[in-house]
Amino acid sequence: MGASGSGKDYLANHLVQHYNFTRFSFSDQLKKLAHSIYPWLNIDYPPIQKEENLNIITRTGEIISHYPRDICFS
Repeated sequence: MGASGSGKDYLANHLVQHYNFTRFSFSDQLKKLAHSIYPWLNIDYPPIQKEENLNIITRTGEIISHYPRDICFS
């Protein structure tokens, strides 16, 4: 756990490359699950977009006005 941009991925990649660690990502699995439930939701968004409302209209006419983190992790 840590703030966005604090070096979590950098450290994980360093451990994989230099110490033969295996990388596991809980959030990657959550994103894939959210995408399978909500196919209009991208697998990932740039950090700034994760906090912005989507404003998507689905094929059924439903308006999705939540932001990605609200949908994935609520």
